[in-house]
Amino acid sequence: SGHYPSVQEPLCLHRRSLLLAGAVALSPLACASAKLPPSRSSRHLGSALPAFTGTTVNGLEFDSNSSRGLVLLVEFFDCNAESRSLTDAAELYANNRELVIVGVSLDDSIERTRAFVGGRSIRFPVLFDPERSVAALVGVTEPGTSLAVDRRGILRWVGDSRKPGRVQQ
Repeated sequence: SGHYPSVQEPLCLHRRSLLLAGAVALSPLACASAKLPPSRSSRHLGSALPAFTGTTVNGLEFDSNSSRGLVLLVEFFDCNAESRSLTDAAELYANNRELVIVGVSLDDSIERTRAFVGGRSIRFPVLFDPERSVAALVGVTEPGTSLAVDRRGILRWVGDSRKPGRVQQ
């Protein structure tokens, strides 16, 4: 009984490769020729991402300034059963511990967010942002948005894990 890929697998693999490309291209080990896929537009692209703070679903405080000097990947998500961005980020984090990854839940239920995160064995901080104040501060309008921030705090890439074709040319 062999493995038969589902229709969803190519999209999941594509999302993972986009996350990985964003993170690896910003790392100090990246080749000079490594290029990010095209970024979505953002008013913050090419400039410092506004610092943000928040409380994680575990009750701890998170401050984005603590990631300065490291590559930061910010994943905005909701607790939709089809949402894969957080799971993909968890796999990336497990294999690239030099990255700082933070998830930002845009869901309206802390209980649902905790269950969603717990069911995926997420080991990085996840903020609960039901009023979308963090999202508004950094210019994010929808779940499934990924932000890649370089070591100096500059936003270098904005991706959309729900519509991978939007970042392709």
